[in-house]
Amino acid sequence: MGIGTDSKQALLTKDSNTTALKNTTKYIYPMDPCTAFRVQAYVDVIADADMTITVTKEAIIGGTSTAMGTITIPNTTAVGKTVYKDITPVDLIPGNVIKMVVSNTGTATAMILSAVVIPRAEMAANMTNMVASA
Repeated sequence: MGIGTDSKQALLTKDSNTTALKNTTKYIYPMDPCTAFRVQAYVDVIADADMTITVTKEAIIGGTSTAMGTITIPNTTAVGKTVYKDITPVDLIPGNVIKMVVSNTGTATAMILSAVVIPRAEMAANMTNMVASA
């Protein structure tokens, strides 16, 4: 099966469901190795102006970043709709973050931001940012 049709998909989410979400930065933290292939936003309150969400992968917060894609949310998007962007697959490991920067437009919107991923098999001992508990 190809990416996007794999039955082992997972959802990484950031519950950002707060009003006046404009001009904010939200982070999603993968806790296991995975490959992201879609980023999306669930609209909970209608935006009063078109908005964009710029999505990047950072090695660590504030570290080297790699562009993943941009989600464009028209102000005509109805409540309950999910606006998504299929992206070139991006590998993520613990310690990486998905950074989502919401544009400085609109005044009354609420969204739940997420990424759709396929988990990758890997032993925790092989990942430098995984530390076993005592």
